[in-house]
Amino acid sequence: KGAYRLQSELERIKMSIKRRLREEGDDLDIEAFIDAKLGDDLQNASIFTDFTKESGLDLLVLTDCSGSMYGNGITMVDQAMADIQEATRNLKVKTHLWAFSNELYMFTKPGSVRGTGGGGTDLLPALDTALEWAMQSKSKRGIIMLTDGYPTSCRRRKSTGDPKQDMFNLIKEARQNDIVISILCINEAVQEWTTCPHCGQS
Repeated sequence: KGAYRLQSELERIKMSIKRRLREEGDDLDIEAFIDAKLGDDLQNASIFTDFTKESGLDLLVLTDCSGSMYGNGITMVDQAMADIQEATRNLKVKTHLWAFSNELYMFTKPGSVRGTGGGGTDLLPALDTALEWAMQSKSKRGIIMLTDGYPTSCRRRKSTGDPKQDMFNLIKEARQNDIVISILCINEAVQEWTTCPHCGQS
């Protein structure tokens, strides 16, 4: 069930429309037509639009591996990773796995983070690094964070000194750059998808 809902969300995130101009077609691009007319090159100009759907997504799974996650938390992370792998099986999605506690760990392929980390939860520095990674590429990138924590440390760049404000600014920056960040809250009391009381989304 979780994998199916995640697959639908990933399909929505990864689809984009690429526009290009060509010499013939049914849909005239007015701006291209005017430019060609002004340049007296209407005969050889590409003035018709062609739209093609392009799919593909680099998906970063950023998982908490701090001390509080051990036990049921890590078991839930393993289940979430299994759901993500199942959801992306037939999609053009390249999955990356990072884990964080007081440090950041990067894995070459998705797998269990059991035995890694422990200690504190530097959530915002890890998420900020993930956002920088996402902004370095022209391809579509998304971030899924799995955590049982909340922001207590600040960003290492553009920090306001307030973890909550830093979190707000980070999410705003992601939206401005068309980067989707999904945060899955891991808790022993949460055994299934729940609805956010603020935005109404799962």
